[in-house]
Amino acid sequence: MTALVVIACHFKSENELCDTTIRRLEIALAKERQLTQRPWTPIWVTGKVPYKKGGDTLGEFMKTYLSERDITPGNIAIGRGVGIFSEARNVTAEITDVLGKGTRILVISSDWYLWAGRPIWRKFGRERGLEVAFLPVRNTGG
Repeated sequence: MTALVVIACHFKSENELCDTTIRRLEIALAKERQLTQRPWTPIWVTGKVPYKKGGDTLGEFMKTYLSERDITPGNIAIGRGVGIFSEARNVTAEITDVLGKGTRILVISSDWYLWAGRPIWRKFGRERGLEVAFLPVRNTGG
């Protein structure tokens, strides 16, 4: 079983994802369509932060974006934590709790995020018994 993990970037405006986040989501959609486990691919998105207090979070906007493109909402989880350290720790724990050790996760993010994020995701994945792979998205801004 492979689970996709899509890292949020930021908001473009109060009700709009930035171009980088959309690019990452589009790469995740393309990858999901290639997997033989379709339509059961579990997808975790990050971004548990709102544009302003009380508003929808990046993760909620990302879940809606994927749902509007034929991903079953029940297959999409919004990971806890904000930032490289807590996201990696919390999401790997959630995946292990839900899918079990031995699950392969594919972390999808910009290449510039993965320079710092790759060793952190590997560390927490290894501690949880997960196989961690990465899909860098090139030519994105921050």
